[in-house]
Amino acid sequence: DVPANEFLTIEGRKLSTSRNWAVWLSDYLSRYDPDPLRYLLSINMPETGDTDFSWREFVRRNNDELVATYGNLVHRVLTFAYRNFDGGVPTPGELDSRSQAVIDMAKDTLNTVDVLLSQCHFREAMRSAMSLAQDTNRYLEEKSPWKVIKEDRQAAATALYVAISVISCLKTALYPFLPFSSQKLHEFLGFKGNIEDYGWQPMAPKPGQKLMPPEPLFVKLDEGLVAEETARLGN
Repeated sequence: DVPANEFLTIEGRKLSTSRNWAVWLSDYLSRYDPDPLRYLLSINMPETGDTDFSWREFVRRNNDELVATYGNLVHRVLTFAYRNFDGGVPTPGELDSRSQAVIDMAKDTLNTVDVLLSQCHFREAMRSAMSLAQDTNRYLEEKSPWKVIKEDRQAAATALYVAISVISCLKTALYPFLPFSSQKLHEFLGFKGNIEDYGWQPMAPKPGQKLMPPEPLFVKLDEGLVAEETARLGN
């Protein structure tokens, strides 16, 4: 089985190393983290038709999806749990149907990504994982643990535990695409060693497991870099 893609152009033109119409990895890595580029190339992969790489799309995907959807989910959940539950994973109460559905969706997503990876459908695998992050954000808006904690601490603990369980699934599902941030998240969740040593399974942290002080997984990029990077092409 030898999977093949269509063509990837850069800013609407065919890649040419001799004309310097290319993105050189050593040059890229001198200014940016590797995972945002890995993310864009995965979710924009030319699997069934030609696609285009643009610096504007690179910034948009990083800011609107990695930072705002996935990174924000991770940071606000872990920060709130760390500050309000003695730096550890909250102990949940009984799960209602909505909470159980989110847990089940996380497990199903991990299985779905596994199948899609085996079929070399990388773009759809990435979209499936990001859809889980979006649904978990909606779940948190419904449960609002940051609001209800003053009246019902147990309800807040349960919602946070569910979100942390999903986040732990996401670090595994996204590891083939975002290995550096997944390893960082693995450590934030209080796991030891390398993420790959834990296997491809929904490994939720145990209640009370100590969290590391969380930091943002991704950095928001300035729109000004679009013009700067585009100007480097062909020179």
